[in-house]
Amino acid sequence: MKIHTSTIVPLIMSGFFATATFAFAQGSLTPPGAPAPTMKSLDQIEPRTPISNEEYYIGSPGSYYLTTNLTGASAGNPYGIWIASDNVTIDLNDFTIQGAAGSHHGIYIYGSHTNITICNGTITGWGADGISSNYPSAPPQNVILTNLKITGNTGNGIAVGNGYVISNCSIQNNGSIGIFVDGNGSQILGNTLFGNNAAYTS
Repeated sequence: MKIHTSTIVPLIMSGFFATATFAFAQGSLTPPGAPAPTMKSLDQIEPRTPISNEEYYIGSPGSYYLTTNLTGASAGNPYGIWIASDNVTIDLNDFTIQGAAGSHHGIYIYGSHTNITICNGTITGWGADGISSNYPSAPPQNVILTNLKITGNTGNGIAVGNGYVISNCSIQNNGSIGIFVDGNGSQILGNTLFGNNAAYTS
């Protein structure tokens, strides 16, 4: 019997396509949830303590930050913030510490403490100095004051002891000296001073 090859080839090809046809299983089309955070927050790395009231006393090391503007009192302890500890950072968080009639210093550093940073806000209208410390008897050491606006205080803008870094501050219209540093060894860098009774002395 004579077999025609033209008949065999279509049969083979149809068998191949029949066996090669298959379907993949489909997964869920619902997207997964948001990815979980893989990095620690700032509060987890360095827990911070909020400051929401005036006459605030800091007696322990740590990182502190303002949550609102503060207005000082004219009676009781008439300081805006009182620092009595080593290793303190205060971020004013772009808020203002506002003095009242009869108030004293805006921020006062008491004792020969070390490693203190104050930054990022305004200190204004205090009855004595904007920022002060108990120099010369027990001056603090290694203190950084940066990115501050200190204006319209009755006394000095900043009155501190030796070993400070004061940088990028605007110190304006204070009743006495803009920056008073008792002693040598401080760095005064990139500040703007005008309208004070005197600009700077040490």
